[in-house]
Formats: sequence, structure tokens, C-alpha cells
Amino acid sequence: MALVHNGPSKVMLISQISRIHRAHLYQILRSLEEIAFVERKLGTGIYVAIPLKEVAPILVKNKRQEISKLENEVNEIVDCAPQRTPTLEDKPEIIVTSNKNHTLNKGQKYYESARSQIELMHTWKRFFQLWQYYERTFEDAMARGVTIRQIVEYPKDTSRAREFLKKKAFKNSLFELRFVSKTGGNFVIVDKDMLLLSTSQEKENLGETPFLFSNYEGLLGLMQSYFLSSWKTACSLTKLNKNNQKCIQQSAQTQNKQPIANKAVM
Repeated sequence: MALVHNGPSKVMLISQISRIHRAHLYQILRSLEEIAFVERKLGTGIYVAIPLKEVAPILVKNKRQEISKLENEVNEIVDCAPQRTPTLEDKPEIIVTSNKNHTLNKGQKYYESARSQIELMHTWKRFFQLWQYYERTFEDAMARGVTIRQIVEYPKDTSRAREFLKKKAFKNSLFELRFVSKTGGNFVIVDKDMLLLSTSQEKENLGETPFLFSNYEGLLGLMQSYFLSSWKTACSLTKLNKNNQKCIQQSAQTQNKQPIANKAVM
């Protein structure tokens, strides 16, 4: 940037402007020469910044070559790797992920493959984060005819909640939202045969805590029962107003009497 703003310069001037020690500058300038950002006039010690409009196409070309090489390497590995033999039915399993990108991508895969129904239960914070990240994915699911039922913990900041609930996705006839006083965790059930369960540490953001994916029938049945019992007692609300709190309190009293909810939380 010193060369761009000040024109052709020697190392001493570049060092003064950039506040980078001369000993480091020589190595940096050599690197910039290699990627065609800078040219050096022989015998003068003067460096010149190449116009960015000339550099950009070169960088794009180099990056495409890197991607092409990487794709070829990956394809070679895939071709040599043993292929899994398809089975009529996958065995029950529980998988735990702790990498944020892997967790979010794995969740994306299940939401995209949903055939009929997605059922979700979240605190307000997780609900807000989830829909910010997967809104387009959920909209696409509803466009395929997938119904979405969402249970959310009643928000503390109702003014902010009103604004958020104006989203187009929440007005879809295939989407239904209900509120409870307190959720039994953060989880999603896709087509009643896959469970996505977060460890629910609220100080962390979406995908940053260990995440569990399971098609295990016993665990799925337990969480499905908990969701259905909570759904029956939750408040079906289209607007947030003062009368909602009474409904939420009544819902909480009913929830506390249900043993299935306590078992699910445990």
C-alpha cells in the first residue's frame, strides 16, 4: 500500500511509510515479486507496485489452477477409497461432532433432505441464530411441501422479537410457531427418523458446542414424545402482547406436571 500511494520507492522510504523494519521488508518484497504485486528495477533498488487491474486476473488464474489441482487430488483419493456397500436400512447410531463448520454443514444436509416434517425446540437465542443461518434452507424445504413446527422459549425482549417474527418464512402456511416458558434443550427432529441435539451452552453460539446426530429409535422416541407433549401445552401465538404471559404461565404449570418432559430433560 505504501508503493500504491507513494509511487516507486526504495526500501528505506517504504520502511518509513509502512513502519516495517527493513530486515523484514526484503523478505516481504520478494514474496510480492513472486505473486506479481511488485516489480524491482535492476541496479536502482527501486520497487514499483503493479496496477491492481493487471494483478487481479493473474491472481484469479492462479487460484483456479490451485482449485483444479486440489479437485484432481480429491478425485484420485475418492477413486482409490473403498466404497460403502448400500444397505436397505442404516444401523442405529449416535454421532457426536465438535467442529463448528462440520456441525453446521451436517445439519444443512439433513434439512435439505427433509421429506415431510421438521420439528424444532429452541431457546429464543438459538431460535434467532438458527433462522438467521438456515432461513433460505427452511424456505426451500417449505417450498417442497415440508411442514415446520417450532417451539420457542418466550423471549425476554418482545420488541425485538416482534421485528424478527416479521420474516417472510414465518408467514408461510406450512410454518407454525408456539411458545413455552422454558425449553427442555435445543433439538431438531427431521422426518421423525433423525435427531439433531445440541448441548445447549447458551454462552456459545450456534454450532460451537458439541452436537449429537442420531437415528437411534429409543432416543428419537423419547424426544419425539417430549416435543409432542410440549406442543400440546405450548401457546399458539401470532403476536406478542401482555396477555401472552398469562398463557405462558399456564403452559409452564401444565408442563411441570408431565413426567415425560422431566425424563427428556434428564
